[in-house]
Amino acid sequence: MLVLALISVAPFGAAFYAARVLNDSNLETIFSVLFMVLLATIMLIAALQVYIARCAECKSWIYRQDKTGSDEETIKFGCRKCGIIWDSGMKIGD
Repeated sequence: MLVLALISVAPFGAAFYAARVLNDSNLETIFSVLFMVLLATIMLIAALQVYIARCAECKSWIYRQDKTGSDEETIKFGCRKCGIIWDSGMKIGD
């Protein structure tokens, strides 16, 4: 995810370069749209990490369990195949 964030900085800088040095509004528009698409991709990946994971044992997709306790509880993922509950260690307030 950090790599995607760093990659998204390149079109942002290119848009500034196209606007200031080249005076090309078409390139500026293309780079600006590319920057927004990359940022949207980063946000989607971050959101999916809260709800979807892979089981370390069987490599199947596992989903977030419903909250059962207090707000201090971490997010847990349950694997139906293995019967294991994985603790992500992430605490997110809803």
